[in-house]
Amino acid sequence: MELELEDLLKREFPIDEMKEISKGIRGADLIQIVRDQLGREVGKIIWESKRTKAFEVSWIDKLKEDMRETKADIAIIVSTTLPQDIRFFTQINGVYVVGFDCLIQVALILRKSLIDL
Repeated sequence: MELELEDLLKREFPIDEMKEISKGIRGADLIQIVRDQLGREVGKIIWESKRTKAFEVSWIDKLKEDMRETKADIAIIVSTTLPQDIRFFTQINGVYVVGFDCLIQVALILRKSLIDL
């Protein structure tokens, strides 16, 4: 799922830099360095992908820690299973949680917010 996520983001945001975190190394799956039209770095988004049958709240604290360590502006978990009563996306304690079906739409909005700031 990590490779699929990276491929989708590279296609959608070709001017951004995608840094894959190698398997076995602690941290998020991917760091997206967001660039403006002039190629200047304007922020970082870290991505964690999950393909499981149940959503684990413990993922939130782990990704928040990864966010601090990487000095990322935004943290997003993409999961095939969302928290109970969530259909598309939500935010939990500062971490966005999104289903695979609408991750590009959410990424567009959050990426634009970084550029606008």
